[in-house]
Amino acid sequence: MIRVFVKPYLHIAQAMAQKDEFPVDLNEEATIRDLVSILHQSYDLPEKIHVNKMTLELFDKGNIKFLNLFKNGINIKTLEGLETTLEEGAVISIFPLVVGG
Repeated sequence: MIRVFVKPYLHIAQAMAQKDEFPVDLNEEATIRDLVSILHQSYDLPEKIHVNKMTLELFDKGNIKFLNLFKNGINIKTLEGLETTLEEGAVISIFPLVVGG
């Protein structure tokens, strides 16, 4: 088992009722996809959030849509995306995709 630390921000933190970084235990071969699944099932990571008058769908057919995830400060899009592997002590930051006009 490994332990990673999750830090949700903004509307994600509000939806999950998590204000601070919290630990999550995972199998040693775990990926970001596995973590997101566990967060959705056990930590109330929602499928969509309401921001002002908009509803943002966070996932689309198993893929991330309106989320930015960072592993140790690096956007997972520049790594292996959802297949990015995790290791002991990794910090995963979760932000809603910011939209504006």
